[in-house]
Amino acid sequence: DITFFWLSKKQTELIEQIKDICVKNNILAVITLGADGSLAIMGDKSFQIPAVAIEEIIDTTGAGDAFAAGFLSRYMQDYNVEAALETGAGVAAKTIQYIGAVPS
Repeated sequence: DITFFWLSKKQTELIEQIKDICVKNNILAVITLGADGSLAIMGDKSFQIPAVAIEEIIDTTGAGDAFAAGFLSRYMQDYNVEAALETGAGVAAKTIQYIGAVPS
């Protein structure tokens, strides 16, 4: 099971609680932090990447779903969490450069 969270890096207490749950239950949680990147916690391991830099944010509609789709698509290939975070970030970055959830 994978659980996704969309949080702010300022929500440190909640992030620590999620980390504790992951360690105790050996599960995978993925936390997107908007412009501050994303992180994944799998058991007692953590992976963090920065957001993809873009020139201009046009519309954030669908960015979270795009991230999750990119992450899951890549993760299911070989269970590489770090590569999946990078793919999710890239797909989300493309999405926010257009109006609406899907570029025309």
